[in-house]
Amino acid sequence: SYPRNQLPTFFNQFYLNFLYFFLQMHLTKLQESVDILLLYSTHWAINSIPFLIYQLIKFASPGLYFEEKIYFFPLVLGSILLFYLGVTFAYFVILPIVFSFFSASTPENVMMMTYINLLLSFVIKMFFAFGLAFEMPIIIILLLVSNAVTVSKLISARPYVFLGCFVVGMLLTPPDVISQSLLAIPAWLLYELGIIVGRMLIRNKQ
Repeated sequence: SYPRNQLPTFFNQFYLNFLYFFLQMHLTKLQESVDILLLYSTHWAINSIPFLIYQLIKFASPGLYFEEKIYFFPLVLGSILLFYLGVTFAYFVILPIVFSFFSASTPENVMMMTYINLLLSFVIKMFFAFGLAFEMPIIIILLLVSNAVTVSKLISARPYVFLGCFVVGMLLTPPDVISQSLLAIPAWLLYELGIIVGRMLIRNKQ
């Protein structure tokens, strides 16, 4: 059994150990231990995002033809996998880079002691940002299959999408170029992947 001063699951403890490996964390308020549990609830609420995606696709499915409904279940499965892939990418790749960068940027005579509440809020925000950004191919494929846009329009919109990825990265990530670029570049690459897969699906459909 876990002591009272530890969170009551293995995953939460593993999560804290992962963060503490990069940064020292401190409680500054008496009630902050309760706030941490609420933040963990928000973190695990991320698991409901694929279900919401399923409901959105299911809502749009009555307006699709039979041939288009064939792509329904692969898109649902793909959206779930891509979302968790984005969260995993943020957890194992992005966060270590960001933490190491911020730690290395700290002056020599200054000790970084991060508030655990703010740190967990930052991590959860990154999870949501990268999980949603990795849904880009699903969005592109849905637009192409439903004939809302054409491949030529998507190709002509590349410069605007590239700029838009950096704008969204600026809004969803901390105010530093590294976090912004690490979100914008994968999102743009996934946009290109969506165009390639969507073009292949349209050719098979024809």
